[in-house]
Amino acid sequence: MDLSATFQTIIGAGIGSAIIQAVIPAFRDWRKQSAQASYLALRLAVTLEAFASASCDLIAVNENAPCSPDHAYPRWTTKLPALAEFPPDQEGWLALDRDLAERALAFRNRVSKSQSVISDTAWLNEGALGASVETEAMERGLEAWRLASDLRTKHRAKAARPIWDYAAKLESIEARQKEYMRENNKQP
Repeated sequence: MDLSATFQTIIGAGIGSAIIQAVIPAFRDWRKQSAQASYLALRLAVTLEAFASASCDLIAVNENAPCSPDHAYPRWTTKLPALAEFPPDQEGWLALDRDLAERALAFRNRVSKSQSVISDTAWLNEGALGASVETEAMERGLEAWRLASDLRTKHRAKAARPIWDYAAKLESIEARQKEYMRENNKQP
């Protein structure tokens, strides 16, 4: 037997073994991270979809707001829906797509800013309050719905199957507002 062939076999087997020992754990870690990200994405999507649904409900409640003879405007509900806490899954957040994680984390601030717009409108121009609530609820509801859809798509979860298509209702309000802005030569 040739001594150099034996060494080549031993070295080749060692290198092959080292590669296998490195690849298998890396693959296992990648699958674990992917599973964590997918599960977190699904949990976030459900939370955001609930917010979108509640935003649509707020608009419907205000469409039927009671009027009082001693008040010039209806008694609109002016509080945006509460956004449930996001899961504190640190490993899932780290594995989640960065753009989607940023959008999800920034969403709570955007809801807060929308609530501030509504509060300012109530203080400065009560006559525009109904439209302000509708616009802010529609915009944040659609943003939540679209982010939830993007999370589901990116992390290969099934599309949401709501009993009532609140996203279509929010989109119809958005289209109506854009048409109004276009007809009145205002910037959308």
